[in-house]
Amino acid sequence: MAKNNDKTKPTSAGKKMFAKRGPKQNTRQKPKRRSFWRAIVSNWQAKLLSLVGAIVIYGYYQSAIQDEVSFTLSPRTVGAQDRIVRFTDTRKVTLHLSGRTKDLENLRSSDFETYVRLNPDKNGAQNLPVQYRMRNNDLQLKKRVTVRIQPSFISLLAEKEEVRELPIEISIQGYPTTGYSLGAYRVYPDVVSVSGPASVMQKLEAISTKAIDITGKNQSFQKLADLELLPLPGLEKNVINELELAFERVQVEIQIDARSETQTFSIAPTVVNLPENLKLLDILPGTIQLTLQGNSDIFRQVEEEQLPISIQLDGGDIFASGRYALPVVVSRLPTGLSLLGSTPDRVSLIVSEE
Repeated sequence: MAKNNDKTKPTSAGKKMFAKRGPKQNTRQKPKRRSFWRAIVSNWQAKLLSLVGAIVIYGYYQSAIQDEVSFTLSPRTVGAQDRIVRFTDTRKVTLHLSGRTKDLENLRSSDFETYVRLNPDKNGAQNLPVQYRMRNNDLQLKKRVTVRIQPSFISLLAEKEEVRELPIEISIQGYPTTGYSLGAYRVYPDVVSVSGPASVMQKLEAISTKAIDITGKNQSFQKLADLELLPLPGLEKNVINELELAFERVQVEIQIDARSETQTFSIAPTVVNLPENLKLLDILPGTIQLTLQGNSDIFRQVEEEQLPISIQLDGGDIFASGRYALPVVVSRLPTGLSLLGSTPDRVSLIVSEE
C-alpha cells in the first residue's frame, strides 16, 4: 500500500483552536513614571485651596478652645507714705485670665500682684482703679490672654497716722471657789503705745487684756495675758484690727482672798482647877456670846464639828465660899478664826464650901 505523504492541512477552525491554545500575549502598556515635583505641582490650585481651608479650620478650632483661671488677691497700696489706709468695702479682688489652655496652665497666683495707686495730695475717701503686674519681669502673658479684674475699682480712706499712750485694763471673768473672793490685781506694764488712723485713735480710751478666767481659784496667781482690741461703737472690728500695738502681751497679778465673815456663837463656860473642898453653885451668865471672824469654809467646818471652842474659868485662886468675877478665856479656837470680842468679858462664879 502506498504511503500517503501528503500532510493534512489544518482547517480554518483548527487554526482558530490552535491560536487559542497558543501562549498569551501581554498587551498591557506600562504606566509612565511621573516625577515627585510634577506630582506636587499638578493641580496645585485645588491643593492650595485645601491647605488654606485646613489652616482656617484649625485656627477656628484653636480659637474656640478657650479656658479661664481666676486668682483672688489682696491689692497693696502704692504712695501711702505716712498715711494710714483703710479699705471701706472690700480688701480682695479677683483676677480673671482667659485664653488658650496651654497659655494658662503654668500660671500661678504668686505670679501676679494687684495694687492701687493713691493720690499723694489727697486725704480722705478715694475710689481708685485696681491694677495688676507680673512679679517676675521675665514672665510675660501671651498676647491672646485677656485679663479682667473684679471689682475694677476699690474705695478706701487715707488718713494721717496718730500715736498715743493708752492705759491697759484687765478683763476678768468667773468667780473664785466658795469662801474666796477677788482681791487686788495689777498689770505690768500698765500702758501701751498704740498707732492708727487719727479718726479711730480719738475714740480709744484704753486697751484691754483678753478675759482671764478665775473660776474655781482659791489662791493668788500670775500669768501672761494677751492684749485685745475690741470693736468700739461705730467702728467695725476690721477697722480696729488695723491698729498697731507696741507689744501684745503683759504680766498680770491677780490676788484671791479668803472671804471674811463674822459670826456670833453662844458658848457655855466651864470651870477648871477649882479646889476639891469647894462646890460650884452657879455661873452668871450661863452663856457667853463670842464674836468670831474668818473664812466661811472654816465656819462651815465649825458647825459640822459642833464648834470645838471652850471657855475656861480658872478657879485655882479661889479658896473660900463666895462670889468671884473671873475673866473669860477662850481656848481651842480653830485656825483661821479670830476673836473679835466676848459678851460679857467677865463671868461671876458662886462657890461654897462642902
